[in-house]
Amino acid sequence: MLAGIMVTLLVGFVWMLVGVIYSRATKDKTQFNLFMINFVILYAITAFTLPLLANLGIVQEFIPLKYMPVKPLTQIPWSDLWKLALLTAPATLTGFAGFFILSFAMRKGSHSVAWGIMQSAIVLPFLTGWLILGDNVKWGNLCGMLIIILSLAILVLGKIASGKNSANTEEKSNNTRDFLILTFVAFLCTGIQQSCTLLPNKADIIFPNTQAFNEAVLAWRIPLGSLGSVITWTIVCLLARIKFSFSQFKNSLLYAVVVWMGHTLFYLAVDILSNYKLSGIAYPLAIGCCIIFFSLFCVIIRHEKLHILEKIGIGVLSLGLFVQALATLF
Repeated sequence: MLAGIMVTLLVGFVWMLVGVIYSRATKDKTQFNLFMINFVILYAITAFTLPLLANLGIVQEFIPLKYMPVKPLTQIPWSDLWKLALLTAPATLTGFAGFFILSFAMRKGSHSVAWGIMQSAIVLPFLTGWLILGDNVKWGNLCGMLIIILSLAILVLGKIASGKNSANTEEKSNNTRDFLILTFVAFLCTGIQQSCTLLPNKADIIFPNTQAFNEAVLAWRIPLGSLGSVITWTIVCLLARIKFSFSQFKNSLLYAVVVWMGHTLFYLAVDILSNYKLSGIAYPLAIGCCIIFFSLFCVIIRHEKLHILEKIGIGVLSLGLFVQALATLF
């Protein structure tokens, strides 16, 4: 069990690195778009290439087959394939919107607050499962969600208070308003994206005369989603009239590697904790650690000055995630 918890903490650290690289990329709008288009192209190539190599027996020793599609795309019925692509589209589009809007929020205010609020979007799929899909909810889970919602209120109050303490009150107030609007729109998009990831598992309910997708079909969610991301970011670059280049290739490559490491380590943590029936603690524990690590980075490295309420809000948010994780133990 200790090994599983340690790997989960490592996942939180790696996800913090994801936030750090993303944070640095948001400084310039044009370079950020190039950074993201480079990244999604690299990630899509990886998402389609690794399964091919694995099925050929080339990378099996390094990457377990259960972490990727094991059935070639050509063997998936086209009727299932287009339905899967259709069901992954909402998550792809809202996920893109969330990260795109977050970049604007980070240019207007605290990166640690923006990142923390966006990561707390876990409350939306929780509410979707409870109120719409009829999932059973423990009191501990509900308590954790209420603490997270409370933390959001504290963060908003802290951001407003920090704006009032500024020398240029009116300008800072407008900036705070824009920051909060952008951050919560990103929060909403991310929450919807996380909720939409449930759609492929409900194909038999959404489409008439359709059976639930098996694991061989569902395994192609990430490759198809990555292809959708390439199309979406390409459209953004075309509309913004950004000339494509590989100027951000090194940063995008590093970002792709770290994102891939995060996914792989997370699956490993879930596998280890599953042996003790504790897989439910992996995600909230990793996210809580990610928020704490990223906030420390912002304060120590970026020299962000947070209002006392913002610090309390981040702490309460992390507490809510930890309570959510502990609720699975009882």
